[in-house]
Amino acid sequence: MDISRGKYYYKPKKDSTAKRKENEALKAFVIQAYFIYPFYGHRKINEYLKSVGVKSTRDKVKTAIKELGLKAIYPGPRTSQPNKEHKKYPYLLRDLKITHSNQAWSSVITYTGVKGSRAYVVAVED
Repeated sequence: MDISRGKYYYKPKKDSTAKRKENEALKAFVIQAYFIYPFYGHRKINEYLKSVGVKSTRDKVKTAIKELGLKAIYPGPRTSQPNKEHKKYPYLLRDLKITHSNQAWSSVITYTGVKGSRAYVVAVED
């Protein structure tokens, strides 16, 4: 019949009023946290609630956020699109045959963490 035995015998648990009140209180705290930090996701909101003294789990906070329809504010996709008003510079080395050293070179500057501080790394390529 294409029905599993587990599905046939499954009886859903009823929500107790204590659990319902607890969930409603958690939702109220989540809403307050969301209005203070709208860019937080469920993990950070859970950390914030724990720091305030509200006992909850990450899954409960995630469920509450989902039921409330809240979403963290963050930049969406396509954030690296160039502005059409900006000038585009041509690539001058495209058809150039590089035959000897010092004819074309480039440099790269970046930084990395070293023992709690930053160290800048500079590379020049010939």
